Amino acid sequence: MIIVMPLGNGAPGIVQRTAVFAAVFRDEKLRQRNFDRFRDGLLQEVIPAVESDYLVRSDRKSRAIAGISMDGAETLMLGLNALTRFAWIGAFSADGLTEDFEKQFPGFDAKANTQLRLLWVSFGKDDPLLPINLKLRDWLDSRQIHVKWVETAEGHSW
Repeated sequence: MIIVMPLGNGAPGIVQRTAVFAAVFRDEKLRQRNFDRFRDGLLQEVIPAVESDYLVRSDRKSRAIAGISMDGAETLMLGLNALTRFAWIGAFSADGLTEDFEKQFPGFDAKANTQLRLLWVSFGKDDPLLPINLKLRDWLDSRQIHVKWVETAEGHSW
């Protein structure tokens, strides 16, 4: 197994803000630009570099994506919209999702179950992000998506 951990900050404005980090996500354009740049960098630069430098399987069944916090949301937005590239998806305390799941995951329905080897979503019962993650769970359940849900006693942490 090869684990690659790129910096999840696609847009410099994400780390240049001095206010509370959560306030960054209220800037919808900055948040979307960050996610778009992360996606493009991972798909167009990181994965091709790994595949050219290392002897790896490049099929989707051999590729996973996972992340915590902002990277958890990036994982879901990228992974669930690129099932031709990822079969294993893990999100931990995902931060940055909106309640507009239809827009974030267009056309995502039960057909995805045939492509997903595992969709794992975890969060702590004391995590301030619990409400949005529960709404995501309900939305996925309404589409009959198979998800491994794990709730821990912790807050916003590994």
